Amino acid sequence: MNDVRLKAVMDAFSSYTEFSNEEYVSEDMLRSADTPAPVLEKIYERNKNNVNVLRGLAMNANCPSGLLASLSGNENDAVRWGVADNSNTSAETLERLAGDANDVIRYRVAMNPNAKGKTLRHLAQSGNPLVRSGAAANPSSPQDILEELSKDADVTVRIETAKNKGTPKETLERMAMMADERIRLAVAENENTAPVTLKRLARDSFVEVRAAAAANPGMPQSELVALSLDEKPEVRNGVARNANTPTVTLTGLSKDTKQIVLSSVAAHPHTNEAVLALLSEDEDAYVRKEVARNPSTPKDVLLRLSGDPDWKVCEGVAENPNAPEDALTALAGSSDTYIRKAVAHNPGAPERVLAGLSGDAEWLVRENAAKNPSASVDTLMKLKKDRNWAVAKQIADNPNMTTESLEELAKDSNYRMRYKARVVLLKRDE
Repeated sequence: MNDVRLKAVMDAFSSYTEFSNEEYVSEDMLRSADTPAPVLEKIYERNKNNVNVLRGLAMNANCPSGLLASLSGNENDAVRWGVADNSNTSAETLERLAGDANDVIRYRVAMNPNAKGKTLRHLAQSGNPLVRSGAAANPSSPQDILEELSKDADVTVRIETAKNKGTPKETLERMAMMADERIRLAVAENENTAPVTLKRLARDSFVEVRAAAAANPGMPQSELVALSLDEKPEVRNGVARNANTPTVTLTGLSKDTKQIVLSSVAAHPHTNEAVLALLSEDEDAYVRKEVARNPSTPKDVLLRLSGDPDWKVCEGVAENPNAPEDALTALAGSSDTYIRKAVAHNPGAPERVLAGLSGDAEWLVRENAAKNPSASVDTLMKLKKDRNWAVAKQIADNPNMTTESLEELAKDSNYRMRYKARVVLLKRDE
C-alpha cells in the first residue's frame, strides 16, 4: 500500500470526521467496498461502544480479519451475524462462531464459502434443520457431506443440496427421482446436472420441472427442439430463454401465440435480424421492448422503435448499447425521467448528450451521467459541485477520470470530495 497515498487518505478522514456526523460516516465509509482497512480500524477505535458502527464494520468486506475476529466475540447478535456473513472472515473465526448459541449465526457460518471442511461437517450434523440447510447450500461443503445431506429428513435441506452446484452429478441424478417436485425442480435448475438427468426431467409430469430443465444450459440441443413443441407455454418459454437454443428453433418459436415466449425470443442473443424486425412490429409492447433492448437488433429497427408510442419500448432503445446516436439524441429530450436516465447510463451515448444530461433537473439522470465511462473529464468536473452528494461522489469513481483530475479533487474545498478522491487514488495505485 502506497504510504504517501494512505497518509493523504487518513488526513482526509480526520477532516471528514471533524466536520461530519456519524450518519455520514456510516453511509460513506462503512457501506463502501472501497474504504481502506486502516480507516475501518480507526473508525473502530473511535466507536467501540456503538453497535450500529460495529455492525457496519462487521459487514464490510475490507474489514481486516483480525478485527473481524475481535468482533466475533461481541455480545450483540447483529454484530456476530455480520462477521459470520463476511467474505473476509477467516476460517478460524468461522470455526469459533460455529459453536455460537444463535442458530441464525451458525446458519450464516454454514453458508460462508470460507468455512472449512471440519466446520461444515460439524454444522451438517446440527440438530437444527436451518443450520444443516446452510451447509447444504455451501459450494465449499465436501461432496460426501452433500451426499449425506441429500438424504436428510428435512425437505428444505434436501432442496438446498439439490441447488448446490458442488453437489456430485451422481447425487443429483438420484435426487431427480425423488417424489417431491420441489427437489426435482431444484435439480432441473442446477447447472451441474448431467445432460442424461436433464433429459429425464424434460419428461417430468410437473410443468415447472420441465420448464426449468428446458432453460438449463446443459440440456442437449436435440431435446430443446422437442421441448419447443411442448403444449405448455412455460416449457416453450424455457427453451426460448436457453442460451444454447439453435437459431432455427428460435425462428420457429417466433410464431408462438404466447407473449412470454415471444418476449424471450425477442431477448435472445441468437435470434436473427429478420425475426427481430418482424417482432418489432408485434402488438404487445413487452415484446417490442425486448426487441428494443436486444444488442442484435438492426440499427434501423432501433431508430424506428425510438419513436414508439409506449414508453417501455423507448426505454429499451435507450438502454441498448448499439442504439444509433440519432435515437439516443432524440430520447435524451424525452419528458420521461426513466428514458433520460437510461440514455445517461448508456455507454454509447454521445458526449454532447451526456453533457446536456449532466444538467438534468432529476438527480437520478445526473447520477447516471456521472457514472457513464463515456462522459468527458470536463463534464465530470462540472458535476463535482452538484447539489446532491449521491451525484457528486460518482465522478471520482468514473474510470474516465484522469489522475490529474483526481489530484485536483483531492485538494477540493469539500472535505467529503477530498476524502473520496484520495481513496480512489490509493485504490488505483494498488
